[in-house]
Amino acid sequence: MTAGSELRALLSQRLVPLIAEIEELVYKHGYIRVFGSTVTLLGTVGLLGQIFGIAWLRTVFATAAGALFVVAALVSFAGTQRQRNKLVNVETILHDYADSMHTDSPIVLREWRQETIVENNGDVYCKRNIILNAASNGKPRYVSLKMVYYGITPLTARAKRRISCKAYHARPESASERTRAKATSVWKNSKSGKPRLDIYVHLGNRVEDGDLVTVEWWWPKMSADLMNGLEPEGFDVAFDKKVCKFTHRVVFRNVSNPSALTVRNQGARNFKKKVRNNDVIVEFSAREPRLNEPMGFIADYTRDG
Repeated sequence: MTAGSELRALLSQRLVPLIAEIEELVYKHGYIRVFGSTVTLLGTVGLLGQIFGIAWLRTVFATAAGALFVVAALVSFAGTQRQRNKLVNVETILHDYADSMHTDSPIVLREWRQETIVENNGDVYCKRNIILNAASNGKPRYVSLKMVYYGITPLTARAKRRISCKAYHARPESASERTRAKATSVWKNSKSGKPRLDIYVHLGNRVEDGDLVTVEWWWPKMSADLMNGLEPEGFDVAFDKKVCKFTHRVVFRNVSNPSALTVRNQGARNFKKKVRNNDVIVEFSAREPRLNEPMGFIADYTRDG
């Protein structure tokens, strides 16, 4: 056994239990408390060393406290990252099972309406209302939503965490008394290789005729590349279950030069574009669209005109 191997074994025997204890401490009391205690210890030791003139005491304890702070920070970061990775893996597995377990009576969407608001800085707000037909056979039901990121700016982990989503479930006669619905999400890649956010709204074992599901999400800078004139962006839909009718409305708000924002139809029916003040509004709709057939448009904005 070489000296290096012996050193690694010794460090493993001594440090692993210590790190485990520190991890338990951080988990039990939280990173902020551990950080605050470390800062307090540093200040107290420094003050005592200054009062009594004991330089070595100040140095030793300050070094130990600083090392403890660094280890606690690393442990906290590693623990948080592990929990995030574990959650992502679990949700991915569950969603893959959900996608593959087709029932003999899938949910039928009576009506699908979405409004997407694109701010002039690229922030995007979406609201989707879905009216369902009855599906009350006691099996767990869900509806899924897919949002593809078409930008050329890399989508970082921090940018993904900034996206917020809320889901609601209501009866048609009492839409104002909606209740929150459970929603989970997972990141995948689209067929074109672009990052895609899949959102699953869990409805329970009973879906009554006319149930209304509302999903709202806020995606900061989703269309920043488009609104900065860097890259065109696609706005499209494709349905993998029967939809009686749908309407998709996209509003580009406060565009500095509306005439510079052009759109190209990509198989959308009842396609309309209009300008209202500085807002550019694009809308398309259809009845009983064919399954898995993309419909929409491509938008391009040249800020220089």
